[in-house]
Amino acid sequence: MRRSGNPSGGSGGPSEGGAGPVPTTPAQGPVPVVALGDIRTIGMLPQVFTGNCTKAQDFLDEVLGYFHVNRGVTGFESPMHKVLITLTMIKGSEVAGWVHDMGRWVNSLDPAVNDIELV
Repeated sequence: MRRSGNPSGGSGGPSEGGAGPVPTTPAQGPVPVVALGDIRTIGMLPQVFTGNCTKAQDFLDEVLGYFHVNRGVTGFESPMHKVLITLTMIKGSEVAGWVHDMGRWVNSLDPAVNDIELV
């Protein structure tokens, strides 16, 4: 910030106690990600989803946010693991059969071939 004037009538330059020019900072690039050997999950797990369709989008948004904040954590880069982690947050009598079937389906996949975003 610069002063537009000096109450004492001076020019406001450095020798007169003014603020002087505002330093400029060079453009910043992205912060490099450091690969650490022991990265732990952060953030709160989403609320358990019990099958209420009116809360489905909120649940999905929370799950995606949880995965985004935990990028780089072992298992969070694998689409198959993301599905299995999400299934652990879906509970209740209305969804138990579906969760069971989806878990069996993911477990039947070959991680070397099928661990893709399409899962």
